[in-house]
Amino acid sequence: MTWCHSWCWLPENVRQTRMAAEMMHELLVYVPADNPDLQHLVTSIRGRFTAAAEECSVPAWPTAAVKASAAAQAVVFLRFCKAWCLVAGMCAFSDILPSSFLQRLVLGTIIGRGLIAHLRGSFGDVAVTTAKMCALVEMLPVDWFRAGTPKEASTLHELLSSFARHLEGQRVDALRHNLKEVPESAARIGALLFRIGDEQLGKRLARIFDVER
Repeated sequence: MTWCHSWCWLPENVRQTRMAAEMMHELLVYVPADNPDLQHLVTSIRGRFTAAAEECSVPAWPTAAVKASAAAQAVVFLRFCKAWCLVAGMCAFSDILPSSFLQRLVLGTIIGRGLIAHLRGSFGDVAVTTAKMCALVEMLPVDWFRAGTPKEASTLHELLSSFARHLEGQRVDALRHNLKEVPESAARIGALLFRIGDEQLGKRLARIFDVER
């Protein structure tokens, strides 16, 4: 079992990781938690997740440079998709592995270190940045934020707050030129802020753009 997991399982493959999570659910029903083989398997899974998270990164290339190069676009797209798949896979283990462990990897390592520079550098492309942030945050377990914004999410919170301020700065031009993507993005980012526990900023953004919550 451990041999198969070590050689055949890719953590960034969502299908494989979800199947691994289903297998673990079955094992936890029939195998005692103190079984040495099961403990070794859990330790191995945690190690694979940690290694994959440490290797996860998207280049922080300027938006204009990426748009000018098909090769750069492909690299950024593939790297972001790999990061998204890794996060999705880890979330499938949210009721198996400790929440603190997963939060540290997903919020602190993958988003906080591997994606933060790339997402900051893409603020100029409002629609794409909004879509990427929504794709990441909307799949995170709600339980992680039930008691407010955890310390592991401080970088994510700061990123969303900065993007919210960026959207506020675009409001006048958006109204003048009827740029619908700005208020639409504001509504979606406001919802993300609510989701991670910052209702105050979420309400402020909704009020500024006259968005209903």
